Amino acid sequence: MSTTNPVQTQYPPCVLQFARAVAHAEGFGVPDAIPTKANNPGDLTFGFGYPLNGTMGRDQICVFQSLDDGWQALWHEVGLAFAGRSHIYKTSDTIEEFGMKYSHDPNWGVNVAAYLGVPKETTLAQLKEAA
Repeated sequence: MSTTNPVQTQYPPCVLQFARAVAHAEGFGVPDAIPTKANNPGDLTFGFGYPLNGTMGRDQICVFQSLDDGWQALWHEVGLAFAGRSHIYKTSDTIEEFGMKYSHDPNWGVNVAAYLGVPKETTLAQLKEAA
């Protein structure tokens, strides 16, 4: 992840940290994993207007033209959730609830919580307050 990207500075630390946890849970950085090959750390199926080079896999994961675009799309989605502006996620969602909505995998929330060093019952609002 770029450390000098000016877009990154518009997001609070809780959004950036949660996005890194999402990328970890999605397997980003693992060679030959779809999120890595697709420049898509969040394994997103919606591009949020960032340039795409198609989709990949049975779940139609977005292939972003650049890794920066993939990070920006993930920061955007996580940022909406933490700001209470998402149509899917609520600030009262626990990491476990967020994970079930995001991935439909009960282990996803466990992995994100472990990465963050908090219980899976921690809400987005609590993560925001602690940042």
